Amino acid sequence: PRLNGRAGSFTWSLSAREGPWGTCFVFSSSATMDPGGVDCDASGQLATTGILSIQGLVKAVPVYSGSVAPGVVSVRLSVSNGKTVTVTPVKVGNERLFAAALSEGTMADGWAAYDASGKQVASGKLSS
Repeated sequence: PRLNGRAGSFTWSLSAREGPWGTCFVFSSSATMDPGGVDCDASGQLATTGILSIQGLVKAVPVYSGSVAPGVVSVRLSVSNGKTVTVTPVKVGNERLFAAALSEGTMADGWAAYDASGKQVASGKLSS
């Protein structure tokens, strides 16, 4: 599966692949100065919630991706500009993953995961 988005005038996509090596995120963008790359998490099945990869588009637009634990239906990123971005995980093989692009010049400073009833079930802080 591929997650796609737009950040300003640039498009981006992130696909995830599972294999015996772990989970790899393949990032690409229309920004010629930052065409993308591959980040791999060399673990077995990802069964926890957390940020696994941070990719950057030109003009300082970050794209965050991660995994979620069973029962998590949404992840909310808290952003340095005081706003939040909520994303819904998608199934990739036997895992559930998410990705989100933020606004130019911002960074995520934390995240929270929620179950179907809206109860927060996990959270974490991100350092700059």
